[in-house]
Amino acid sequence: MIAYMAIEAAKKGRRIIILVHRNKLLKQLCRHFSKLGVSYGRISAQSSFHTKDLIQVASVQTLVRRLDRIPAPDLLMIDEAHYAQASSWQKIVAWSQAAQHPALLLGLTATPWRLDGKGLGVSAGGCFDDLVIGATMPQLIELGLLSPFDIYVPETVEIEGASIIGGDYSAKDIESKMDNSTIIGSAVEYYQKLTPGLPAIAFCATIKHAQHVAEQFRASGWDFHCIDGKMDVGEQDRLLNQLDEGKIHGLSSCELITTGTDIRRVSNIIQLRHTMSLTLYLQMLGRGSRIFEGKEVCVSQDHVGNWRRHGWPDQVREWSLDGQKKSKRKLEAEVEIKQCKSCYMIYPANVARCPKCGSVPKIAHRPPPPEVDGRLVKLEKQAQEQLRRNQMSTAQTLADLEKIEKAKGYKPGWAKHVWDARMAKREKRKTG
Repeated sequence: MIAYMAIEAAKKGRRIIILVHRNKLLKQLCRHFSKLGVSYGRISAQSSFHTKDLIQVASVQTLVRRLDRIPAPDLLMIDEAHYAQASSWQKIVAWSQAAQHPALLLGLTATPWRLDGKGLGVSAGGCFDDLVIGATMPQLIELGLLSPFDIYVPETVEIEGASIIGGDYSAKDIESKMDNSTIIGSAVEYYQKLTPGLPAIAFCATIKHAQHVAEQFRASGWDFHCIDGKMDVGEQDRLLNQLDEGKIHGLSSCELITTGTDIRRVSNIIQLRHTMSLTLYLQMLGRGSRIFEGKEVCVSQDHVGNWRRHGWPDQVREWSLDGQKKSKRKLEAEVEIKQCKSCYMIYPANVARCPKCGSVPKIAHRPPPPEVDGRLVKLEKQAQEQLRRNQMSTAQTLADLEKIEKAKGYKPGWAKHVWDARMAKREKRKTG
């Protein structure tokens, strides 16, 4: 999409700068333009001059230091636009707008949402006027352009006590909870059961954690390697290419390959790190959403219960440029699930009988296990519907309910009816 829009603008004689924040993204765009036979310039630490080409692919970190030597563009395209609130991006945007003819701004992102709650719109202190939403993930799956997901989740997850730094869980705290042989061993066990030998990516809390994960996979006979930002770039590319070619079974990483990694073969996303970031959650799963010949589904081993906070990867979300207020309360209500003892299917706890085989479970009262035991169970699509119903109960204002009404296509007035009923109940409790 970026290449197509840049090429069309260049045909009209416009100067275009495409802004990226990772060297990997810059290389991908350059390769793509080269493959298309399009002439372009490159503004990066490895490029000492600015070419006269109408299309320039620029590293944020380099361009911000060369603004006095480069003419402002007619069109500034910002990849991963949810980062556009950061200071370097803001300096570049201000520079492009201070020109005699201010540049048009075009931001592109799959997740227009920030962990700090800041909006990307002008009214929220950002730089964009309008939000254009393309095809949704369910539509792309229906068209066969993205892979559907099968999700397997732990029965219990313990995260209490983890501190929060910069809006997300402390990596060290998560490491202390997840970097143990029992949970990593469970990840290996279920990889062997669900996708033996298929390309996988394990997302970990720290580099140390990622190294231990790769070691335990190798000890079980699977060719896994840890990849991190401290490695030589050539070694990083070698490992990524080997996974892309199916020569190794998997990679474990901390945060290096959450964006810009386009490996269509990846058939299993192993989540071994908790996150409060919806963007990070969707980016992790996005590494397995590409289609590939013979790939029918992507498996997600969610050993940390991220789905409970962020929902199903392909559920329809209502994006906005306005931002949102930060809240310490949980974003999603937990959905209880149970496992059929006859066929082992998992389904919502409020369903009376197994939707697959019709078996009715015996009633048994027992306390939940006190700690994560590493067992995974498949999360069926019915659980998604229950999650969405529970999301309604988290709506705190009439505006929240109206958003649900709009998103789900309910009849006009549904939100007002629910809200009035709530208010009546509250008034009755006060006077009662």
